[in-house]
Amino acid sequence: MPNIYIKINCKKNLNQGFFIANNIAYNNSVEIEGKSSTRQAMADVVNQDNGQGGTSSNNNREYGGTIKSDGSVIQAPAGAVANPKTDPYASINTSSFDFQSTFHSHPSGKFSEGPGTGVIGGVTSTYSFRNPA
Repeated sequence: MPNIYIKINCKKNLNQGFFIANNIAYNNSVEIEGKSSTRQAMADVVNQDNGQGGTSSNNNREYGGTIKSDGSVIQAPAGAVANPKTDPYASINTSSFDFQSTFHSHPSGKFSEGPGTGVIGGVTSTYSFRNPA
């Protein structure tokens, strides 16, 4: 399964007083969606990439969506198919309102090229996607 990255715009359930002494901890904290049905719906979206890498279109694009305040998940259109050799940064647009959370995956796709069948020696190069910091 690919990794799921969640952006939470509202940390309403965190005790903000706990973080006064160290706002780095607060600024780098995320609220995890509580409903198992919400988490399952998110997994269903990102599992369109089977996590096995390779050159399949499904494994060379990002998936994601928006989590509404009632916990329902709205899938965003999948990102464009990317080639990790020529464009190692795949992307997706997960539009959101201030009160909503967004989530997205990073593709598992890989591309390898080598000297070819029957060639002894040579170099095989493998390309994969980079995740922006």
